[in-house]
Amino acid sequence: MWKSWKTEIIGAIKLVIVVAIVAVLVNWIRTPILLRAAEQGTISHARARITRGVNLIDPWRHKGWPEVGVQPVDGSPGPGPGPTQPDSQIWTIDVFKAKELFDAGDCIFFDARGAQYYEEGHIAGANNWPFDMFDSYHSQYADTVADADCIVAYCSGGSCDESNTLAVSLFAEGYREIYLFEGGMEAWEYMGYPTNVGSEP
Repeated sequence: MWKSWKTEIIGAIKLVIVVAIVAVLVNWIRTPILLRAAEQGTISHARARITRGVNLIDPWRHKGWPEVGVQPVDGSPGPGPGPTQPDSQIWTIDVFKAKELFDAGDCIFFDARGAQYYEEGHIAGANNWPFDMFDSYHSQYADTVADADCIVAYCSGGSCDESNTLAVSLFAEGYREIYLFEGGMEAWEYMGYPTNVGSEP
């Protein structure tokens, strides 16, 4: 009886060790494979960045992946080289700055929520780009949205972080003038600013 239990325990330990080694190897090779697939255009850089391997020991260097800082606009003229990380900023804005950009008509607004929430109500003129379907929507907007275009990403507001994920994904694809409207629909509707319902902007 004891020999049987002992054999099973040793077998289980061996299995755990083999699975752990395979998992570490897969994690180790996943990032370069995804980066190469992104460079070849098989997947987007954003998708590769989101699904990359986890650094088991972080060397504080992330070669090949944009590490993005998020900073408030604070009345500055807009995105541009920061003091320590050139071309690595996503700029947070409040509802008043969002309305200013909306009125100017120079920015493309993207709602990062799913289609159902978008159709229930969105900022007038905003396009839907669900954060979790980045690649399929990227191919849809690739011909109409240029890297240099001004982009405002938003979601519901409050604790919603879908717009942050979309903004970082857009940055990974090479877009550089990105504003993160943290107040989102909650702040926009509270101010009584223009909204639309349905699947069209």
